[in-house]
Amino acid sequence: MSLMGMTFMGALPLGAVLFGKAAGLIGAPITLLLGAIVCGLAGLVFAWRLPTLRRIARPIYVERGLLAQKP
Repeated sequence: MSLMGMTFMGALPLGAVLFGKAAGLIGAPITLLLGAIVCGLAGLVFAWRLPTLRRIARPIYVERGLLAQKP
């Protein structure tokens, strides 16, 4: 919960300042487009790395009883 609070109270104001400055320099539509591109690329990187993350996390979940052992 504290990590979520830190993220919303710390990252959002910082992002607002950065996006506000960028919108003032290059315009709001281009700033939103660049933000969308960055979010899309981050999503693609996450999707690309997801099998590795699953392979790392699965034994931890099985050990704690959150997932069943694969046959």
